[in-house]
Amino acid sequence: MVLNRYITAEIIRPMFLGIAMLVVIFSGYSFALKLSDAAQGQIPVDIVARLIGLKSLISLEILLPTALYLSIISALSRFYRDSEMAAMQAAGFGEARIMRPVLLLSVLVAVIVGVISLYARPWAYRQSYQIEADARAEFDIRKIEPGRFIELQGSEYVLFARAVDQGKGRLEEVFLQSDRGEKIQVTYAREAWLPPVQPGTRRSFKFRNGYSY
Repeated sequence: MVLNRYITAEIIRPMFLGIAMLVVIFSGYSFALKLSDAAQGQIPVDIVARLIGLKSLISLEILLPTALYLSIISALSRFYRDSEMAAMQAAGFGEARIMRPVLLLSVLVAVIVGVISLYARPWAYRQSYQIEADARAEFDIRKIEPGRFIELQGSEYVLFARAVDQGKGRLEEVFLQSDRGEKIQVTYAREAWLPPVQPGTRRSFKFRNGYSY
């Protein structure tokens, strides 16, 4: 029916615009975080776009209903402001009839959000965790910028190296702080490096001529 299509269109257009704006804002924030990790050498630059895409997919669970709610409020406010609601009621359409396409659209979005929550979101989380785990397993200390404090594995470890021996792939004058909640451990060493390990095995630093406090 013409009325259904009109009301639906008046909601969908701003909803898509709102989703696009929210995704751009969220992606920009995620890009800044991941670019910082890439600049510190924790993850390769070429996986940043994939991680942002997965994070954006996860965010749709929240952004879709938020954009729909704002679009419904905007459309209904305009109907009342421009006296379109009064015209519809004068033509014999009651509030229940006018709200029918709004309800149908809300149910459709609820189904989409349900699919995202049950299937897309868990898949995206698994993919992003796997990509980051693989990237950190291939962490190349040659990419570390000397003279800067770098957070590793979130904020659990803080690493500082005065110099990087590119030929040997070793850090020189190394400071490492590990914060595990109840215990803070500080390690200082003349040299540190990451020995090769089997795939799937967690890598750990090896220190030479150092002290642990």
